Amino acid sequence: MRVSGSDEANLRLVSNPDKKQDFEPSEEVELAARLRLVIGRLHRRFSRRAVGGLTPSQLSVLVTVEQHGPLRLGDLATREVITPPTVTRLVASLQERSLVNRVTDPEDGRAALIEMSNSGTALLEEIRRERTAFIAQRLGRLEPAERAHVASAVLLLEQLIDVPEDH
Repeated sequence: MRVSGSDEANLRLVSNPDKKQDFEPSEEVELAARLRLVIGRLHRRFSRRAVGGLTPSQLSVLVTVEQHGPLRLGDLATREVITPPTVTRLVASLQERSLVNRVTDPEDGRAALIEMSNSGTALLEEIRRERTAFIAQRLGRLEPAERAHVASAVLLLEQLIDVPEDH
């Protein structure tokens, strides 16, 4: 695989921020570019599939509420990096489908919190089952030795995620 010109420019900034030397793509850079492409394709594959009738934005908001809720609308907008009017619209659409509940904030009776409903939790469980089944089906097409390679790769990817970022 060839690293594209834009990848080379981005990697030059990472590998050589002073730009004092010409950049030669290494095996690590090539592998990083391939990994980025595969992850992007897998993400698009999941995003294309109509999941419980939710848009990708609705799904993202629902998962954020599940992981960090209950949340005020402003906090949810901040976590999602979207504007308050957009989060209000998304929450209203999820509330119409009874996937989230709007409850009074016990610390400030004037404010509302967004929390998961039982239906929202059940839908996320169904989506996760569907996505896991999709991957399991694909893994089932591989030979046992190939599945073992995938298992090893998953362990390594988990290690990459746990590495603290340099600042």
